[in-house]
Amino acid sequence: MEVFFDTNAYRNLVHGLSIGEVVALTNDIKKAEEVLGHTAIASTVVSMELIQHLLDGDAAKDDCYKALNN
Repeated sequence: MEVFFDTNAYRNLVHGLSIGEVVALTNDIKKAEEVLGHTAIASTVVSMELIQHLLDGDAAKDDCYKALNN
């Protein structure tokens, strides 16, 4: 089975979390993936969409920055 997350999934995952909380959450997810034998890959399109939101004045800038850092 393959599962794909879109840009909004990543933004919502980190919304309201501090960078430290995002790092901890990411580490927990990576450990669970390893235990289950899952492999995570990053979508180029999702990455490009997140990067586009890093422009000054974009309301989603902080969440997109946090989503890209893990």
